[in-house]
Amino acid sequence: MATIKADQLSSFRQDLRLFTRWIDKINKLSCHLDINVAQCHVIMELGDRPSITVNELATQMRLDKSTISRQVENIVSSKIAKRIPGKKDRRKVEISLDQKGLNLYKRINKEMDQNFASAFEGISNEDIKVFLRVFHQLSQTESKNITNEQ
Repeated sequence: MATIKADQLSSFRQDLRLFTRWIDKINKLSCHLDINVAQCHVIMELGDRPSITVNELATQMRLDKSTISRQVENIVSSKIAKRIPGKKDRRKVEISLDQKGLNLYKRINKEMDQNFASAFEGISNEDIKVFLRVFHQLSQTESKNITNEQ
């Protein structure tokens, strides 16, 4: 396993702060509609997982249930998502996007893709492949660490 030097780590953290600010900007640009960024993230998760409970959504997003419940309530009352009683257990309620939510999900996805694609302009295909591979490895490692902490 490779070891990262202190100056490399410091440089990485500085770049990561800039990258995080850029991601925040893209989120705000892509989620500019009449929803906030938190609701946008919930819509994106629901679009990727068509039917999920609030507990599962909270776990997936690594947020507490009350935070997710508030966001879900907002998008349900805006007719973006709907609650669906469980087929086997009616106490188990799943959340799913309705047609308005699906259209919004597609629109946000398209805008995010356009915004992120611009970031890769001028970077070689090989460098993009390496970046995506390493970024995926970092994400998977961190995901395992977070799961083990819970």
